Amino acid sequence: MADPSFRVRQATIDDLDRVLKIWTAGVESSLGAPPPPKHNYKEYFAERLLDQTDIFSFTVAESAGEVIGWISLAPFRSNPAVKGVMAEMSAYVDPAHVASGVTGFAVRSVLARADASDLQYVVVFTLESNTGVLTLCQRFGFERVGTYPVSPKAPAATPLVYLVRPCAHPDGARSES
Repeated sequence: MADPSFRVRQATIDDLDRVLKIWTAGVESSLGAPPPPKHNYKEYFAERLLDQTDIFSFTVAESAGEVIGWISLAPFRSNPAVKGVMAEMSAYVDPAHVASGVTGFAVRSVLARADASDLQYVVVFTLESNTGVLTLCQRFGFERVGTYPVSPKAPAATPLVYLVRPCAHPDGARSES
C-alpha cells in the first residue's frame, strides 16, 4: 500500500537537480554503469522541463516535501500524424524509495491524466531483465507487443521490451488489476 503522504505535481525547473540525480541513479542501477559522459544531461533535462505541456509533462512524486521520483510523458514519434496521440512514459525513483509504493501511486495519476487527454496510446520500453517494471506495466494494463533484438553493435546488451497501453475513453473506465 502506498504511503498516504505521497503527493504528485507537475515538475518545474527548480526540480532539475533532483530529477537529474534520480535519473542518473536509475541508469546506474539498470545498466550497471553511469551514463556516458559525452552528453550534457543537465541541459537535456532543463529543456524538457521548460518545454513541457499539460499532456507531455514531467510529474514529480514527493514524500514529506522531498522529490523521490518522477514520470515523464514525451511525444513518442515526431511524425505529425501520431505525435499528439502517442506518448512514451519514463519513470525513475530514488533507489531508497523503490519499494515504497510511490511508483504505482505516480503511474496511476499520470495514466488517469493520459486517459482524460487526447492521447490514444502510452508506450514503455524496458530491459527484459527488469521484472519490477514489467510487473508494474502489466498491473496497469500495458501489453507486451514485442522485444527488440540485441544489436550486433552491443552483443552483451539485454533485450529491450516494447509495451503499449491504449488510453481509456474519457466516458469509460480503466482500472488496475
